[in-house]
Formats: sequence, structure tokens, C-alpha cells
Amino acid sequence: MSMGIQSMVARELAHTGRPYSIETAEAGIKALTECFSHVNLDLIYGLRGQTRDSWNFSLGRALDYEPQTVSLYPVVVRPMTNIMTSKAHAPELFFSDAEKYEVYDQNVALMAAKGYRQESFTRFTKIAGGRAYRQENSDFEGTPLLGLGAGARSYFGQYHYGSDYAVDSSVASSIINAFSARSFDPEAIASHGIKLTPDDLARRYVLLGLTLSALSRKNYASVFGRELTADFSEELKALECLQLVDLADGDTYRLTHSGFTYSSIVARMFYSGTIVALEEQYQAA
Repeated sequence: MSMGIQSMVARELAHTGRPYSIETAEAGIKALTECFSHVNLDLIYGLRGQTRDSWNFSLGRALDYEPQTVSLYPVVVRPMTNIMTSKAHAPELFFSDAEKYEVYDQNVALMAAKGYRQESFTRFTKIAGGRAYRQENSDFEGTPLLGLGAGARSYFGQYHYGSDYAVDSSVASSIINAFSARSFDPEAIASHGIKLTPDDLARRYVLLGLTLSALSRKNYASVFGRELTADFSEELKALECLQLVDLADGDTYRLTHSGFTYSSIVARMFYSGTIVALEEQYQAA
């Protein structure tokens, strides 16, 4: 079970539009840790008005509950969110990119000292023997994922689709009501989606494998029927030269410490022109 706590400071929650109190969050954490053997807590650093001290306080309070997995996200400015509106009016109240990288380095050191293993740029876990998020791992390896309900996403081979999605509560409510009221049509189950090309499927496989720090040459050849280096030799050589990945066992590319730090940038190396254009179109909307 995963819960998006985001912050343990009331004013920071208020700035993000979160409608719950710290007491509610803490009650939720206690309930989860009593009922589930594996609990993940999400926190966000770089929120409006947050300081290094208040971030350390939030992280410390979350760790007091000894969750098996913790996901620490730098604040991301996305369309249709309170954060985008707030930062546009008062950018000085947010961490700079340089400050977020500094906080990231501190997080990595602290989580290691607390006995957590880093799994990705954001995720740290005490779960031994396998990945903390089995569903995510299966999805990244190509297992079809079916999402149910308003706003849910599905990943089925080359088809990635879902229903409408929004952050604003009033818009989200109308989407839920429309979803609930419509009659079932097996020929029109998705309102939004994309059919990935064979090239984009290969690119997605590579960037997700690197995100998990587990990109196997053998597995790539088994899935796509050709060598990984035949398709992405220049990109992989560049990453090795920059010491962002290593190939210690002769088969699997794994992220180095720097590779984890810059994994979001590394992933963009494998975007196709089509995907870049779609992302830019979304951000401009």
C-alpha cells in the first residue's frame, strides 16, 4: 500500500492544495503500518516555502514510522496543478534546480545510513530479494497492465490508453460523473491514448530498463530479436564514457551513483522525435 504524504508541515500541504491535516496523515500512516506488511510513503521536496530544515523534519517524521519503502520526489511543475500556478507568481519561494540536486545528495546519504537500498532516483527500500514495486517492475518488463476507473491508464503492448484525467477537483468531479454515467461500449473503452511504433517500444524498453538499473542485453535480444548494441550503441557508449552506467557482469547495464542522480536526463536520450513533440504539445496546452 502506498500513501502520498508529501509533507509533514501544515503550511506546505496548504500551498499544494492538499485538503487534509497532519493529524489525518499520521492517522493514515498508523493504520497502514498496522494492516499491511509493505507500506510506501511518498514525500516531495522543493514545495513552496519549504526550507532545508522543514524538509528534514518531514523526512524524519516519516522515517519514524519505519516504512519498508520511501519515495522522495523533487517537486515537478506540471500543467493543471496548484504548484504550476504558485511558482509562476512566486518562483523565489521554491528550491532552485541546483538546490534540489543538493537535497537529493543529502537524501541518498541519509537513506543509506538508515539501511535503505536505492532502487531508482526517487525510491529507497528495505525490501530484500526483488523489487519494492512488483507491479511497476512487471510493467517495465512488458507485462500488460490494466487500469480500471476514471483517469486510470492501461499499458497493453503497443497500445497505451486511458480515460480523461485532471488535477483540479471541480474538473475531476465532472470527469468521474461522466465516466459513471456513460453506457458501456466495448468498442470505445478509451478516450485518450497512443499506438507506439516498434521503434518507440524498443526505446521505452531501454529507458525503463535503465530506470530500474537493470537493462539486460540478453533480455533485449530475446524480446526484439536483435542485439541491444545494434540499436543503441552510440547512446550506451556515451553513457559509459560519462560513467553513468557500467556493465560489470557483461550483460546488464546498471546505473552508477551519478547515473541515478541524472537518470531523468538519461531517459530523455531515448525519446523519439514523435514522443518529444507530443510532450511539448501537452506542456503548451
